[in-house]
Amino acid sequence: MSDSLQNPQIDGREQRRSIADPATYWAEQVRQLAWYCAPQQVLQALPDGTYCWFADGQLICKEDPQGHLLGPRSEFSPAPVSGR
Repeated sequence: MSDSLQNPQIDGREQRRSIADPATYWAEQVRQLAWYCAPQQVLQALPDGTYCWFADGQLICKEDPQGHLLGPRSEFSPAPVSGR
C-alpha cells in the first residue's frame, strides 16, 4: 500500500475497494500488522447497531527508546524533531 502515498490513482482504487467490500479490504490490510493473536473475525455487528473491528485479535506493540512504534510498518515512524 505504500505506492498509494506516491500515486493518487492507486490511492483512489484502494479507497473504492475499501468502500465496496470493507471486511475483505481490511482483512488484507491487517496482515501488515504484528499480531500476538491474529483476529479470526474482521468485523462484528453489535446488537446496538455499532460495529467492532478485529475484536478477537491482540496486537504486538513495542516502542524503541525514542517512543517510536516498532514492527512491520516501522519505516513510517516519524523522524526525530530537531530542537532548532
